[in-house]
Amino acid sequence: ARRVKQKALDIRVIIGNPPYSAGQTSANDNNGNIAYPTLDARIKETYAKHSTATSTKNLIDSYIRAIRWASDRIGDSGVIGFVTNAGFIESQSADGLRKCLKDEFSSIYIFHLRGNQRTSGELSRKEGGKIFGSGSRAPIAISLLVKNPQAERHGNIYFHDIGDYLSQQEKLSKIAQFKSMAGITSVNGWQPITPDEHNDWLNQRDNSFSEHISMGDKKDKTAVVWFENYSQGVLTARDAWVYNSSIEELKKNIKLTSNFYNQEVKRLSGVKDFEGLLSYDSTKISWSSSLIPK
Repeated sequence: ARRVKQKALDIRVIIGNPPYSAGQTSANDNNGNIAYPTLDARIKETYAKHSTATSTKNLIDSYIRAIRWASDRIGDSGVIGFVTNAGFIESQSADGLRKCLKDEFSSIYIFHLRGNQRTSGELSRKEGGKIFGSGSRAPIAISLLVKNPQAERHGNIYFHDIGDYLSQQEKLSKIAQFKSMAGITSVNGWQPITPDEHNDWLNQRDNSFSEHISMGDKKDKTAVVWFENYSQGVLTARDAWVYNSSIEELKKNIKLTSNFYNQEVKRLSGVKDFEGLLSYDSTKISWSSSLIPK
């Protein structure tokens, strides 16, 4: 009843801190993503459709789903305010997302808080402290997305980078000092961004690279490329078990995990619904979809 009532409301403002996860680390996590057929179909027909990336599976991420849902929910007029993973600002797989944001919104404000600890060395030090402390490794951004049907010009993008080498406390202090978008405006802190033809916002590419022969091209079969064939190589989904510099250790590992698998098969023989009954002990096996019957 609450859901039906909510869907009937004329909602024009959506704010939140949606979770961000493109999937479990491995099947041993036993925490598979929930499918949202209608929402995921919208992502495929918009963000994925306009992407040039070979793989767009990372678009099925909780925070990207939230952006797609919120954009559709407010219709042609409204404001969205999200604190999210900032990966969409630069990642190749999000080029279609960036294009759609530019097309769908009249104004876009991105306050980049950095904190990407999936980097290392000097780059990691420049990224600075993690906004959410030890529980966060991803870069974080505060995004305000505005749909104004009366706007004379759409696709206005404004960007503010919090800066290099700042600790978590220094970043939080800056946020407190600004207080609002107006605080950034008062110091002329918004940098206008004009996307290039590839929908790059930051670190826009050098088009001279297009004059060179590509390593490969899966979409254009007539293109001149260095390699004609593509392969993932030997894909085991359990390298820790089947690769080893010692033949004796390799035999020992394979025997251990094989025996454990057979024990689980025997233990659950005849059980139709064994969800939650499997042992997910990562010291004994690496589960994958190919090992778990549907």
